[in-house]
Amino acid sequence: MALLVCALAAIPPGLSQPSNLVPLVSATTPSVAFVAALDSSGQPVQSGTAFVADSDGLLLTALHVVATASQITVTLPGYPALGADVIAIDTDHDVALLRVPSLPHNRVHALTLGDSDAVSVGARIVVIGYPFPSPGAPTVTVDQGIVSALRAQDRFIQVDASANPGDSGGPVLSVDGNVIGIMDASVAGAQNFNLAVPINVGRALVQHASAGGAASNVLSLPLTVPRPIPLTFRSGGIGPRAKQDRLGVNCTPPPPQAALLDEVDAAIHVNGALHVVTWLSKDGGAPAQSPLSFGRVDGTTARQFAGALPNLHLPPMTVCLNYSAWNDTVFPFGLSFEVTYTLGYRVFRPTAP
Repeated sequence: MALLVCALAAIPPGLSQPSNLVPLVSATTPSVAFVAALDSSGQPVQSGTAFVADSDGLLLTALHVVATASQITVTLPGYPALGADVIAIDTDHDVALLRVPSLPHNRVHALTLGDSDAVSVGARIVVIGYPFPSPGAPTVTVDQGIVSALRAQDRFIQVDASANPGDSGGPVLSVDGNVIGIMDASVAGAQNFNLAVPINVGRALVQHASAGGAASNVLSLPLTVPRPIPLTFRSGGIGPRAKQDRLGVNCTPPPPQAALLDEVDAAIHVNGALHVVTWLSKDGGAPAQSPLSFGRVDGTTARQFAGALPNLHLPPMTVCLNYSAWNDTVFPFGLSFEVTYTLGYRVFRPTAP
């Protein structure tokens, strides 16, 4: 992802910014909910944030929060957990629209949706969410920052407010209390580089549902089904006293309609006394120590190995296989190995137009 560098002018003298955010936070947090995505047995598999976007019990959240759920609950401050349905999704922008039939309509108000097309770089913002929730006692958290960039190339609003796992789906608010975005993702390895989906995307889902287009359309859960993608490499003979370091020897793109890379299974078979380490990397070949790399398998001590990396919850991406192998024997023949990583993607089910 290319980085966009923005130069922000200093605030001119006399142009003040609100210093007291307490009224804004007090008015907003009652409409921001903790979202729990549960499996078929009721165990949590993911969590995030949602907010009331319409008085008819409609809440917006990030699609990846609920993509693998068999059951969904939302918890508003001061209320018990309530069951929620998914009634619309936007897979291109990672947005889901929830309906909570038992929402206390007369006591919980909808947040005002602003106009994300009118957002300016440098504008002050507030992010509300539920990062790192305690089991059974989610605590709402407030952070502030500015709009760092308007990333037209990938259709995100970049903000520098702190964001952590669990904030996904939460509202990004202007200081006048209007929602301008839906918190979506943080960039690994970058400091305060966080991305929000423009609220005009969510507004379209809400308007369609409010007009009756999705009012009775409850989508089947889970929204995704598993799709394994094998990524295999077979080496040639590696001769005596030889060493090979290879990056990106085999790469595969995500399958169509991929929601996330949920887990990886790995199996390796090594011929003879060959030393082998293999690993995966995101979006291209990368050294084992790179932050883009994961899924390291050491075939040096275990000549045959099989294992799994569960609950990765990585975004869809091209995955590449890399290896380092060396033969320190003096036997006059080459040694080889074979490795297979099975990428456990989840893909979205087809939905009615």
